[in-house]
Formats: sequence, structure tokens, C-alpha cells
Amino acid sequence: MLISRLVLFAIAMAAGAQAGGGGSSSTSNDATASLTLTVDPTKPSANFFQVHAMLETNLNDLSDGGLLDSQLNRHQIQPSSLPPQTTLTKPSIPPDELLVNHAFQDNKISQWVSVGGATLSYLATGGITAEIPCALSIASGGAGIGLQNPGWAGGIGILANRQYTTSFYVRSDTAQTVPVTVGVYDSAGNAAATYTFANANLTGAWQKLTATLVATTGTTRAGSWRVTFPSGLAGAGAQVAYTSLVLPGWNGQRLRADLAQAYADLRPAFIRLPGGNDLEGNNLAQRYYWNRTIGAPEHRVGRIGTWTGYNTETLGLHELLDFTESIGAQPVLAVFGGYSLDHTASPDFNAIAAEVVNELHYVTDASGAWAAQRAANGRAQPWTVTKVEIGNEDGLGTGPNTYQARFDAIAGAIRREFGPARFELISTWDGITGWNGTDIHDYNFPSFFRSNWRRYDSKARDGKIYYQDEIAVVNSGLGGTSEDIYGGPHRLKYPTLDAALSEAIFTLGLERNGDIVHGAAYAPGGGSVEHYQWTPNLINFGPGNATSRSTSYLTQQGFSLYPMTSNLNTATASTAPETSLVYHQIGKDASGKFLVRLVNYNSVATAYNVVFSGVTLTAAGSTKWVFNPTGITDLQSANTVPSPNTVTASTGALSSSEVSGSTLVLSLPAYSFVVISVKAA
Repeated sequence: MLISRLVLFAIAMAAGAQAGGGGSSSTSNDATASLTLTVDPTKPSANFFQVHAMLETNLNDLSDGGLLDSQLNRHQIQPSSLPPQTTLTKPSIPPDELLVNHAFQDNKISQWVSVGGATLSYLATGGITAEIPCALSIASGGAGIGLQNPGWAGGIGILANRQYTTSFYVRSDTAQTVPVTVGVYDSAGNAAATYTFANANLTGAWQKLTATLVATTGTTRAGSWRVTFPSGLAGAGAQVAYTSLVLPGWNGQRLRADLAQAYADLRPAFIRLPGGNDLEGNNLAQRYYWNRTIGAPEHRVGRIGTWTGYNTETLGLHELLDFTESIGAQPVLAVFGGYSLDHTASPDFNAIAAEVVNELHYVTDASGAWAAQRAANGRAQPWTVTKVEIGNEDGLGTGPNTYQARFDAIAGAIRREFGPARFELISTWDGITGWNGTDIHDYNFPSFFRSNWRRYDSKARDGKIYYQDEIAVVNSGLGGTSEDIYGGPHRLKYPTLDAALSEAIFTLGLERNGDIVHGAAYAPGGGSVEHYQWTPNLINFGPGNATSRSTSYLTQQGFSLYPMTSNLNTATASTAPETSLVYHQIGKDASGKFLVRLVNYNSVATAYNVVFSGVTLTAAGSTKWVFNPTGITDLQSANTVPSPNTVTASTGALSSSEVSGSTLVLSLPAYSFVVISVKAA
């Protein structure tokens, strides 16, 4: 996904502590000296800019253990390596693409803990399905033996008075009828909720046991899940596989409610999925195969995670597209581009192209064989897909050596199969030809984004479309711009006030050029604060329902909540933004209301007038949205999981004193982003 392959995995722990302290690095304007922006409302221009979001699986535990409501880590009892074993064919996979039956090679029981002195061991075969063959064996023993899963990093945050559904598969080679208890336990090991199957009849066949748990007490972290055998086990003991602990979910989907709602409240027009680097994989064997992420989760083989651990693909293609649709967005469907992170290109570009064509048929066909297979997997209606991104950051490493040929093979196959205009085909490197749009990624210091707010002003209007679907300030810059932005001591853990304002200024410039820049996204979209490979993140979460919406999240909302459909680029400032440090973008929304966006990058409140020539304005029906309404001046302020509301945004209406004829008379708080929606009288 995010950076040069040379530093792909070296950056995570360098994030360290959040860069702290410090105030403004800007100059300050006299709060009594009014600045004026004059707008000619008679000359609108096209604006297609929209806020996008990024949803990369595996990174920062955002899928398994994050957005996917999966409280248990390695709930499938997956291996930590994926060696080639028995090959399994699947109808939707080309003959030369074979699934591997993953088996344990290291004899380590990752994320599973013995209870009551039980002896645990891996079983590499004999699991519930051919794709998930692994299980845990519990040797015979006395009363109270069992196993425990501490959940993801930070433990299970048990929510009091919430209903959990738990399930697991169990069998025994020695037929026996025994009580089996399943439950959740707090950080001290006390039972928060349990259920006992009084007479579980264990045989050689797998059986699924399911229970409902309602915790009477909760714990913010360090909780755990257990299966125990109160009277012990005889003979061959027992085997446990495919465990699960979930909450009711969000909007009928198996999603963590607070994270799903945070994505929904962002109101992105498009979500780029499923990556990112996780699309490419660390090598060709571990790259993304769309057709291994569909069907019943019990039949998804999964793969070694690109960023961490194991990717179960339980948050697969269906789940990602359903979620995107449910929040009113459309996907930027990223497809494998024939190149992995070890700088290896696929040996057969045409085979990759055929795989992508099949994926698009599966996702978008209204009838036929692919539609029937999709319906059999639970989705009758096709999803709406208009944008397809081929590969990820193919301008890095040795990607440029083959990207033109890979892109041509995939794009050519798509255009032949679906017609030349069915999909907008987006490249991930602008150094090739044949693309409709291209996706440019920027991670840098705050000053980089402020100084590049005019990047697209002089771009040729030659039919090319641009996206910036990965942008973020990743380093405070307090150590100077010569510091390594990824590995230096001022790498950010959370987005700061400075970062959010600088990104907003840059985004004003993108929107001002909305005739050619059609979208942008902050990346990554989310991450665990307990176990992460990349910082900072737009949405941050911990165990339970601990979540924070970052400062950058709030400034992204300043665009997404008030979408602009046309620009008024004839606005003239009395003092250039680079001097006044008040940056502007003016336009109209779909209803015809004027939209005014202003970023005040001054350490004091700044008087600012906006004059709409020849128009009389009214405060009636207006909206005034303000990021950092209290004018916090510590630029390193951040919204963290422990303190999620350090910097806020407010929504209200314009007062009568703020509207005078054709003029908005405003006082912009220090270090603020203000959005005004106002109409003519």
C-alpha cells in the first residue's frame, strides 16, 4: 500500500510516542485587520471532486480484529506459515491457480492458552473443512481443563449488558457425554458471562455448539474467552476448532458497530478496497485472490497477512462491497495488477487479465453464470462499480519495468469484454499511457501539503483525471524536513491539529481543480492502537468500543458533509493566502447554495470578509461548520483513544451580524477550518 518497498515493514515501531509540545510555526495576522475575498458568482466551473476513503484489509488489524466483529485472535486456529501442501481446486479459479491446504509447521500454539493444566497441541489435519484443516487438541485430564483465547492486542473489551453470540466446533475420538462451559472472563479471570452445555455428546464427528452470553459486568480491556470441561475429559480428550465470539453487529452485518458507524459518518463517495499492499501480497503465492474471499467463511482458505499475522479473508469481497453500498458509497475496486511486494511480476499477464475480467463479471453481471454463482453466495443483485484501479503503487521498486505491459493486458481485456467506456480504468503510476485516471499518493511533513496546495493549478486540461487516494501527514516536521519522515523520532502516532489543517489546505487545492482532480482519501483508514504496523490513522480503536475520530477525520468531514458541485474560481483575495495564511475555496452545492471553505492557519482569530458581487445573502437556512471552534493553539494537539475529543467540530447557523448584504463578516478562530453554506435572499 503505502510507501517504497524498501521501507515497507521498517516503519511501524518507529512511530513511538506522539510528537508533543510546540505551538505555531506560522506567522500571525493582526486580528483587527480585515482580509477580503471577492467572488464573482456568475462564472461557475465544473467540479467533480469527492471525498474518498481507504479500506485496506490486514493492515493495523483493521479487518480481522477491527471492522470485522471477530473478538478472537486466530479464531480459525490458523498457521503462522503457509507451506505448499495438498492442492484443492475451486470452480471459479483458473486451472493453474490452486488453493493450498495450509498446515502447521512450527508446532506453536499462537494466541491459545491452556486452562486448568490442560495439555494443548496442534492438529494439522482433520479440521472442519478442507480449507480450514487445523484444530486444537486437548489431552484427557481432570476437572476444569480447557483453553483460552485472550483476543486481539489489548485483550477483549467486554461490554456489560450486551449480547454476545459464541460458537465453536468440538469432537472426540473417544465417545463421551460431558458438560462443556463457554464464557467470557474479565482481566482478573472472573467470569463475566458463561453458558454450560450440560450433556454435550462428543463423538468423532464435528458438532457446532452455539450459545448466547450477556455479561453482567464489563472490562475495558484484557478480557478473555474460554472453553472448559468442568468434569474433565477421558480417553483421547477432545478437539476444538473454528471458534467465534461476536456482538450483534452493525446494520445487519458482522461488523464492529463503532468502527462501521465512523466510516458511515465520514460520508465518503467512494471507498478504495481491498488495498493497498495487501492486494499485492509479500509474494505471488500470498497475493490477493478475489475468488478465495467469497462463499462461506468456513471454506475460505485465507493467507499469510501482508502486514501482520494471518488474513482469514472473512471480511471478503462480498462483505466489503455490501458495507460500501450500505453507507451510500461506491467502490474504487482495486484489482491485482500482476506484481507483488518482493518485486516479482506474474509470469502470465493474460492469465491475470482473465482473472480480473472474471471478477468484474462476478461483481457486476445481472444474469448468467457469474451472476448465478454470486446469488448462490448470498447476493442476487449486482453491485455498482464504475471505477477500477489496476495494481498498487506500480511506480515503485521494479514495478515500472513491467507496468505498461501489465496494465495494457488487464485494461485491454476489460475493454474488449465490457466495452471501452464501461469502467474508468485507473493506473497507479502516471508514467505509462492508456489510463483514464491515475492515483497519486503523498505522505509527508505538514509544510509539504501547505506548499503544494497549488499543485494542479497549472496542470494541462487534456482529458486526464487525477486521484490522490492516499494522503497523510506522517511526521510533525519538528525535527526539520531533512528528518526521515517514516523512521525519524517525530513520526506521528495520531494525526495532529497541524497535520489536519495542512491536509485541509492541500485538499482545498485539489477541490479547486475539481475539473481534473476527482477524489482524494486519507490513508490508512483505520488502525488498532494496541497493534499497528503504520501510523497515523484516520480512525483509531482499542478493545471494546474504544474509538477516536482523528483531527484529520474531522477536516475530511468538512468536505464530505458539504459536497461542492461547481467551483467559483474567480474569487480574488485582497492578500494572497500564502501571505495571509487564510486559504480559501468557493463554490456551490447541488441545491445552488454558496459554499465557502476557509482554513485559518494563524495563531490568532482572524477577521475575514467574503463578498459575493451583485448578490444579497440571507442568514436564513445557513450552516456554519467550524473545526477547532475554541481556537486551540497547540498544533500538536491530537484526538487519541484515551482522549478522543481534544479537538472538536461544531455546527450551527450564521448569526444576523455575520451577513451584511452581499458580504459574510466572519471571525475565524485561530487554527481553524470553517465551512459556510449560505444562499441568496
